[in-house]
Amino acid sequence: MKLHLLHLSLFLFISFGLGFQAKGQSELPIIKLTSSKPELSIGRQVLVLRDSTQSLTLADVTTGKAHIRFRQSTQNAPNFGTTNDDAWAYFRVQNQLPIRQIPVLEIGFNNYDQIDLYVIDSVGRVQTRTVGDRVDNHPIRDLPGPTFLIRLPLRPGQLATIYVHLHTTIGQQYFPLTLWSEASYIQSVTDSSILWGAYYGIFLLVILYHLFVFASTREWSYGYLLGYLLLYAFWEVGRGYNLFHRLDIPFGWVATKLMPTAYMGSFLLLAFFYERMLQVRRYLPRYPYLMGVIASLLIGGIMAVWFVPNAPKNLILLGTIWPSAFIVMITSGYAYLHKPKVARFYVLAIFSLWTGATAYMLQRTGVIESEFWMIKYGVNVGSMLEFVFLTLGLADSMRYERRERRLLHEETIRKESRAEAEREYARLQGQAIERKRIGYELHNNLGGSMYGLRLLLRRIQPTSLTPAEQEVYQTLTNTLKQTHETIRLISHNLMPDQLSQQGLSVTLNRLIADLNQLGTTNFEVRLVGHVDLIPNSFQFELYTILLELAQNVLRHAEAESASVQVLATEANVELQVMDDGRGIGSSLMAGDGQGLRTIRERVETLNGTFQVEALPEGGTRLQVKLPLESANAVSVGKVDQTHHRANAHLPHEVASMGFDRVFADK
Repeated sequence: MKLHLLHLSLFLFISFGLGFQAKGQSELPIIKLTSSKPELSIGRQVLVLRDSTQSLTLADVTTGKAHIRFRQSTQNAPNFGTTNDDAWAYFRVQNQLPIRQIPVLEIGFNNYDQIDLYVIDSVGRVQTRTVGDRVDNHPIRDLPGPTFLIRLPLRPGQLATIYVHLHTTIGQQYFPLTLWSEASYIQSVTDSSILWGAYYGIFLLVILYHLFVFASTREWSYGYLLGYLLLYAFWEVGRGYNLFHRLDIPFGWVATKLMPTAYMGSFLLLAFFYERMLQVRRYLPRYPYLMGVIASLLIGGIMAVWFVPNAPKNLILLGTIWPSAFIVMITSGYAYLHKPKVARFYVLAIFSLWTGATAYMLQRTGVIESEFWMIKYGVNVGSMLEFVFLTLGLADSMRYERRERRLLHEETIRKESRAEAEREYARLQGQAIERKRIGYELHNNLGGSMYGLRLLLRRIQPTSLTPAEQEVYQTLTNTLKQTHETIRLISHNLMPDQLSQQGLSVTLNRLIADLNQLGTTNFEVRLVGHVDLIPNSFQFELYTILLELAQNVLRHAEAESASVQVLATEANVELQVMDDGRGIGSSLMAGDGQGLRTIRERVETLNGTFQVEALPEGGTRLQVKLPLESANAVSVGKVDQTHHRANAHLPHEVASMGFDRVFADK
C-alpha cells in the first residue's frame, strides 16, 4: 500500500512538472521572421536563466529542475552585468522568409568564449551549432562581423524552439539578441563597415600625425601620447571589429590577458602624458600621490588579469580605468584654472573619454537600459572626441611652446643687448673719466706751464730788441698765446661740465664760441628739434663727434667759415658740418685719414652712417646720421620717453625730410 502511494506521488510530481513545462512553452510567444520585418530585436520575447555553477546542460534546462528557473526577460538587451556566470536563453521562432533567404541569429556582443545553439524541431530532433572566440582555443564564426552570427537550420514555415547557451570569462554577460535574414544582415554590416572604416581611418591619421610629431621633436611627452594611441589601437582593433578573427589568430590569451593589459597600460601612459604636458605638479604639489594611486590601480589590474584565475576582465577594466580617468580629469581641470590656454583641449579630451566610459559602464552593468548608439558605443564616441581634442591640444601646445621659445629667445637677446649696453656704458664712462683726467692734466699742468712761459716772455722788453728780434718775439708771443688757448679749449671740451648741467644746445653754442675765439675759421651753429631731450649719455657721444668734425675742419680745411647743423627727429639725429675750404682729396673722402677714420669708427659703434662729400663750389660736407635706438642702448635700456613726446610736436618736414630739405636755404 505504501509502495502504491509512493508511485502515485511520483507520478503526480512528474505530471505537474511536464504540465508546467507544456504550459510555459504554450504561453511562450512564437516569433515570426518575415521578409517585411527581416530584422527583429527579441530581447523582451525570450526567457533567460543565469547559471552560476556553469554546469547546466541542455537536458537540465529542458526537462530538469533548472527549466522552472527561466524568467521572462524585461530588457531589450538581456544583461546580467559584470559576471562570469553562464547565461541561457530560449524562445520559439517560425521562419516565414522566402525560400532563398536564410534566417540568422545575432548575439550582439563580441567577446564570448563559447556559444552553443540548440534548435529543437516539433518532433524533438536537436541540431547543435557552436561558435565563439575560444572554441578549442580557436575563433569560430558562421559569418564575419563585429558580433556573433549563427545560421538557423530552419526551412520556410518551420517552427522550432531554440536554446542559446553563452559562456564567458571576461566578466561581462550582455547578450542582445536579434533575428535577421542573412541578406539584411550583410547589408547592415556593409553599411556599418563604412562607419567603422571611417573611425579607424581617422584613428590611423591621428596616430600618423602624432608619430610625425614625436619623430620631429623627440619629446617624451609626445612619446607617452604616441604610446597611448598605439596600445589603445591594439585594444580597439581586437575589441571593436575583431581583426584577430579575420586574421585567424588564436584569440584565447590575446582577449583574456593581452588586450586588457594593453588598455590599462595605454591609460597609464596617458596619465604620464597629462602630468608632463600640463605640469600639474607645479600647481598641485600632492599630485605625485595621485599618480601613485593611478599607477597602483592600473598595475594592480594588470596583475589580476594575468595571475587571478577566471578574473572578470571587464569588471577589472571598469574598476581601474574609470577612477583613473576621473582623477586625471579633476587634476587637469585644476591645471586649467592656472593655465587655461594650454589645458583647455586636454580637459575636453579627458572629459569626453570619461563621459563615454561612464555611459558605456552604466549601460553594460544594466543601470541604464538603452540601445541608443551614443550610449551603446560610448567608449568609441568618447575616444573619437578625445582623439580630436588631443590633436587640437597638441597643436595648441606646440604653438604655445613656439611662442614661449620665441619669447625666451627675445628675452635672451634683450639680456644680451642689455649686457652689451652695460659694457658699452661702462666703456663710455671709463672714457669720460679718462677724458676728464686728461683735461685736468692739460689744464692744470701743461696749461699752467704754457701760461708761465707767457709770463716769462712778457719780462722781455721789446724796445731793446732789434727789428728782427722783435719779429721773432711777436711770433713767439702769438704762438704761445694760440697754443695756450688751444690747450685750454681742448681741456674744457674733453669733458665739458655744462653738458650735464645745462644740456647739449648750450654746450654746442659754447663750443662754437670757443672755436671762434681761435680766429682761424668762423663757425656758426643751427639746431632743429628738441636736441636737449636726447638721452644724456648719448649727448656726450654727439658732442664728441661734433668736436672731432670741427677739429678736422680746423686742421685741414683752411676755411674762412663753417656751419654746424643738428637735426633731432623722433627716430634719428643728423649732424652736418660744411666748410668753404680747399676741399678734400679722394683718399680722404674714402676715410683714409686718421681723424676721419676715428670718426667713422665711433659712428659705426653707434650703428650710424658717416659720409664725406666734396661740394661743387668748393669745400667739404661731413654728414653723420645716428639712430636713436643706439641712444637707448647707450642708456642701458632706459628710454627717455619725453624725447618721443617732444618730437611728436616737431614739424612733419623736419621729422621726415632731413638736411637736404630743411637746410636748403643754406
